[in-house]
Amino acid sequence: MSMSTQITRARIEQLKIAIKENAGWSSVQISTLHALEELLEVFGSVLGRAKVDFPAYSEQLSKLDQDARSYFQILPKFVHELKEFVQYCMLGVQKVSEAIAIVERLDNPPQGMTVAKQEYDRLASENEIQKRVIKMLSESRGYPDLLNLTSIAKSGGIEVDENWVLAVCAVNLIEAAVNKKLEDLGQSIEGDFSKKLSRLTVAVKESEGRIIQQMLPSALYDKVRHRLDHASHKYHPTEAEAENIYRDVASFLQDLFRSKT
Repeated sequence: MSMSTQITRARIEQLKIAIKENAGWSSVQISTLHALEELLEVFGSVLGRAKVDFPAYSEQLSKLDQDARSYFQILPKFVHELKEFVQYCMLGVQKVSEAIAIVERLDNPPQGMTVAKQEYDRLASENEIQKRVIKMLSESRGYPDLLNLTSIAKSGGIEVDENWVLAVCAVNLIEAAVNKKLEDLGQSIEGDFSKKLSRLTVAVKESEGRIIQQMLPSALYDKVRHRLDHASHKYHPTEAEAENIYRDVASFLQDLFRSKT
């Protein structure tokens, strides 16, 4: 197995070289596509063999395979747009590398089994967050540019990642949702957030006969949003924090826009 994982890593480097040589062109060259196909072929072989050698981990390995390959699915859209192709391709390469690292840990028992399981759990949770962000943004041509922006920010020492992107998108939806609901109910959107939220609470109770959440959106807007929007150079939400922010905002939006029962 170690030889196969070494070959996979060699194919990754081969793909990176092909991409570098492709840099002078405006579209993706056959050599780059061929290097990508070779990487995916050997990667599939490695995971297929790992499932046989470690049947107890077959389900997890299949999920890793699916997660890694999903980042390559959008590539055909960008065969004539090299910048976007490379950005999406390198996301896929990162996931292939992470999956191979887990296979290597499985191949070195007994401690490797425990470490591999912990690493799988971490990556599985991380991938779910990434996929939610990509689902929101991948149909927009702005997503590759967003990746480029985060890379530039990181080069300046500003630690932004998928957790930060998810959290920022979520908390900044709160005021937009409040404004939209106020307009739907024929109310003014003037004033600061606290006044608008109070106005909305009264309007929803009068028109729909129900009470909406008030403390949760207020806390998210006043504290979390402030930290994300004004102190992002210091505050980096963890995976768990981003997940909680996402769930809290989603809960608020679902409650806000549900129909009167």
